Amino acid sequence: MHTNQEQTISSPPSPCVLVCNMDIHTGLCLGCARTLDEIARWSTMSAAHKEEVLALLPARHRQLQAKDI
Repeated sequence: MHTNQEQTISSPPSPCVLVCNMDIHTGLCLGCARTLDEIARWSTMSAAHKEEVLALLPARHRQLQAKDI
């Protein structure tokens, strides 16, 4: 049986950088590159699902940067 503390330690931290502004065209946060759904569900996601989302973020950040050019 895991305690809440053990689950917190093994769970990836939120990628939030406190720049909470959604891009209307992509639906991604300009700070962390997550969708609203991912942001809302982050605290209840499994560690594996969080890792899946984190793996998508570099490409999403590149997508957001490319829009600014």
